[in-house]
Amino acid sequence: MRSVIENAKNVAVKVGSSVLTNLDGKINHDVLSNIVSQVNWLIEGGRKVTIVSSGARSAGFGRVGRWADKADMKFKQALCSVGQVELMKEYEANFAAFGRNVGQLLLTHEDFDDRLRYLNIRNTLLTLIEGGIVPIINENDTVSTDEIKIGDNDYLSALVAIAWGADLLVILTNIDGVHKADPTTNRQAELLQRIENIDDFVTPGKGRKSVWGTGGIATKVDAARKVAMMNIPTLILNGTRKDVIIKAALGKDARGTLILPSGKGFQSRKRWLAVGKRVKGKLVVDEGAEAALRRGGKSLLSVGVKKVEGRFKPGDLVSIVSMNQGLIGKGLVEYNSEELQKIAGAKVGDIERILGQKTSDEVIHRDNMVILG
Repeated sequence: MRSVIENAKNVAVKVGSSVLTNLDGKINHDVLSNIVSQVNWLIEGGRKVTIVSSGARSAGFGRVGRWADKADMKFKQALCSVGQVELMKEYEANFAAFGRNVGQLLLTHEDFDDRLRYLNIRNTLLTLIEGGIVPIINENDTVSTDEIKIGDNDYLSALVAIAWGADLLVILTNIDGVHKADPTTNRQAELLQRIENIDDFVTPGKGRKSVWGTGGIATKVDAARKVAMMNIPTLILNGTRKDVIIKAALGKDARGTLILPSGKGFQSRKRWLAVGKRVKGKLVVDEGAEAALRRGGKSLLSVGVKKVEGRFKPGDLVSIVSMNQGLIGKGLVEYNSEELQKIAGAKVGDIERILGQKTSDEVIHRDNMVILG
């Protein structure tokens, strides 16, 4: 733990609702103040830091004292609207004590789907940080619908870490890390201090969500799995413990889980294809195509496509999987799903005859593809 913090230059810190707010929704001022103090310590040590902060809905309830039991989305969004103001006031006041300003980014999945907006996120973060301003990021819950919703801030923190180019993701939750069993029901559950092969790791149960949280330990492991592909380690710590990041950095407290990276990393556009943009379909390819993609660095041709799943249009992102459903990679398709259904298995020379026109020789060009599996 000590070495990954020492070596990190760009740190994304995700703070959970269960850390920031009490059961009544009131912001835990002591905890938030201590987290800000630790972030300032990281910055004073020469690191750049972004914060992905949950807690808006719970803080909204803490402020207005109603609507917590309402199932309608409009009430949840209203609470988030109120609570986001409360959170930013707290962050602003606490960072001001160290002479620092904060900036707010509220995002949806549409912002990551679109390449230009994705780059704008990155550029805004870089500009804020270079200007000595601490970015505070949350999902734009007041407008999010199922179509554009990110889902939870663990996933958002992974997207931000990848888009920004972080070299460490710190997830602060209300337990000490990943355990072999659910520690809320089994106090003897062993803490896993180090996970080296996150790709093959199976989370032991989903773990309990907090009253206000949207995820559990499983979503944190999933977030770690996503950033691991980009050569980014994840450190899961108990954010309710005072100075937990500082202690881990100084080697004074070993409680926590370090999840090591599993990939070699990619350039910005490949990162976007791997994690940022949403998948709209799936292409099952034969063994010859799999070998050409994995070892030959080739584009995907129609002759190697065995099956087409989902509905998508040209330019959409699809998964590329093997005959046994193993993930090979992702890429932007040149043809829509109906066209690909017709030309699957066909030779390049037959595409124009089958469709009446030929958009491209490739189903997915190598430049628009990222190999993951």
